Amino acid sequence: HSEALRRLTACYREVLDELLCDPSKRSDLCPAVDAVNICQQRGDIPITSDFAMFMISTAVDALVDGDPQLPPREGPFLAQMGLFIEKLVEEEQGEMPQFSKESERMRYLFRDTGRIDGGDDVVPYLHERTDCVCLEGKEFCRGCDRVVPKGTLKRCTQCKVACYCSRDCQRGSWERGHKKKCKQIKKSVDMGFLR
Repeated sequence: HSEALRRLTACYREVLDELLCDPSKRSDLCPAVDAVNICQQRGDIPITSDFAMFMISTAVDALVDGDPQLPPREGPFLAQMGLFIEKLVEEEQGEMPQFSKESERMRYLFRDTGRIDGGDDVVPYLHERTDCVCLEGKEFCRGCDRVVPKGTLKRCTQCKVACYCSRDCQRGSWERGHKKKCKQIKKSVDMGFLR
């Protein structure tokens, strides 16, 4: 599983960087959606319930343990991939609705993953899926990449998705790249990819 995880992470980051550098390669979907879709088409994402659960438990490890090999900032990404893989398994088993357009299918697949990446929903999602008491009453700050007490986070006033425990975390995240992503995230919310 760890080799598949490394392959998936490398593929996703490589494709996402490529899409961010060359907008002509993107669809009307957000770049993160495009990147995951491309990785899935290449076969770099194993579509099994076991691998989805592995991604989810690895996300918990990243958030709680935060060792140098798996820092906390990887937790939301791993949780997103676990949720996405679960939905693809549903699709393969015929448990997902049928869609007339690819954009509708992608909206369904990614509907919940953006909130997980934003930080406020990652801990409740992982707690629900794993029943890990170590996450009870906690939230995840995307600014300092820490698990913090529940009720601490505030949303970005523009995209309404990214969450921070302090003004300093929000400013730091803005400078580290949220400034570039914020409008795209808001567009994804407006298009129905995130809620």
